[in-house]
Amino acid sequence: MTTADSVVELRGITKRFRDVTAVDGVDLSVNQGELLTLLGPSGCGKTTTLRMIAGFETPSEGDVYITGAPVTDVPAYNRDTGMVFQHYALFPHMTVADNIAFGLKMQGVPDDEVDERVADGLEMVRLGGLGDRYPSELSGGQQQRVALARALVIEPSVLLLDEPLSDLDKKLREEMRLEILRLHRELDVTMVYVTHNQEEALTISDRMAVMSDGRVHQVGTPEEVYQSPSDEFVADFIGNANILRGRATDIDDGQYRVDLKCASEVTLDRAATASSLDIAPGDDVNLLFRPERFTIRAENGRAGAGTDVNVVHGEVTEATYLGSRIDYFVRADGEQLHVVQQNIRRDDTFDAGDRVVLEFDPDGPFAIPSRSGGEA
Repeated sequence: MTTADSVVELRGITKRFRDVTAVDGVDLSVNQGELLTLLGPSGCGKTTTLRMIAGFETPSEGDVYITGAPVTDVPAYNRDTGMVFQHYALFPHMTVADNIAFGLKMQGVPDDEVDERVADGLEMVRLGGLGDRYPSELSGGQQQRVALARALVIEPSVLLLDEPLSDLDKKLREEMRLEILRLHRELDVTMVYVTHNQEEALTISDRMAVMSDGRVHQVGTPEEVYQSPSDEFVADFIGNANILRGRATDIDDGQYRVDLKCASEVTLDRAATASSLDIAPGDDVNLLFRPERFTIRAENGRAGAGTDVNVVHGEVTEATYLGSRIDYFVRADGEQLHVVQQNIRRDDTFDAGDRVVLEFDPDGPFAIPSRSGGEA
């Protein structure tokens, strides 16, 4: 049985192309009104997974359910889905209005209702008055709006989007990202969205499914995936990661200590540990440090609380000014650490060659399992 609120459910989905396994035993549910992204590097299986939901590919094993009904063997044209493609897939010989009307006419909707829904669709994507134009007369962003309207006017149970913004320049991508979010919220439509862009996924997702080598490594909210990654692959793929390897030496109820080559005594909150880990004294530990969780100060400057605990001494090897922030790379006992400092005070910046101290709180690092998936 599917869960009560799930619109899409995948059970043990596997897809093989001859001797290549593109998707490997994926279990996934998408809830009513949710925007779930399938995120991962090229070749990880995310688009193949989407195509199995749409009905363009048939699973080698496993089952697909949409609104509780099994659709594994149902052809794409009989599934209650709408699809937005990376390259728009508009009919160049048809007007904008006729492109939007195409799916409605295929469904046998009466002409007067088609006209009304097309007009509503144009207004919905802010293209009112452009119905008589042809795709070649529109910008890339406008063409993608037409593709969105065409998929939405048929009122599908789930809207599927395959890298819909990858053909647009940065400014248009940001505009269309906001447009998709607006439509998602106003229409309360369920969406499954494929992307390899981490920033895009973090911005728009209710939940993210991070994939590699055909498998789902983690499903969670953007905050959960970023702050508490399930393993080294997820930590390294989402955002910037400093991963240091050490050994647990002492554990009590609330915290434990880890020996790191490049740091003095490191104290870690026990809660800051991936759920799959059960760490004991003597165990090897991989610690994730996000660049923004460090505080950087001059080595001869004023020390923070707990001078000898949770500090790293090093030398700045590179400083990059990025307007609102400064990116530093700090060499510490053979480790190269990425540090992000918000650009607030001009007298608190450093240059290559400066000796510095990096400080962090016990909830700064996060203990994760070793890499278990493919390379990003």
